[in-house]
Amino acid sequence: MALYYLDRSITDIFLHDEERKVDAPKKDDRKSDSEQFKPEIVWKNIFLFVILHTGGFWGIWRILTLQNHWLTIVWSLAVSVIGAEGVMVGSHRFFSHKCFKGNDWFKLLAILTQTIAGQNCIYIWARDHRLHHKYSDTDADPHNSKRGFFFCHMGWLLQKKHPMVKLMGKN
Repeated sequence: MALYYLDRSITDIFLHDEERKVDAPKKDDRKSDSEQFKPEIVWKNIFLFVILHTGGFWGIWRILTLQNHWLTIVWSLAVSVIGAEGVMVGSHRFFSHKCFKGNDWFKLLAILTQTIAGQNCIYIWARDHRLHHKYSDTDADPHNSKRGFFFCHMGWLLQKKHPMVKLMGKN
């Protein structure tokens, strides 16, 4: 098989050329692979998302109707900020992009704050994010924007991954 370069985002300019090369499927296979793929729904995730969003709306309702103690609101905001920082600093900058180095205590803190955010384990999050940058807007991108607005924001979490994502994620 010949080697070719996948379309990629500006952030991939900093990757080595060897990392951007993949085995090219035959031209006919590329088209038929996307057409043959039928997404499979993960009902457990749909159930969990319904529960999560129902609880979120219920919490907002309780805040608006002044049913919560002010310390509950402060606690909720603090946990939300800690989880968001865990994703932004720990998962994104540290584990995915390796922007800086940290000791074992920092790694443990990053893992704990990522866990608070509830966005999968840190290994899966970092792997999917690297795939997203490396194979942006292709079938190997876990949240391919060519599959629509809903898919790239939330739908990719509600169905099984495309076979190309699984294949490229093994590396």
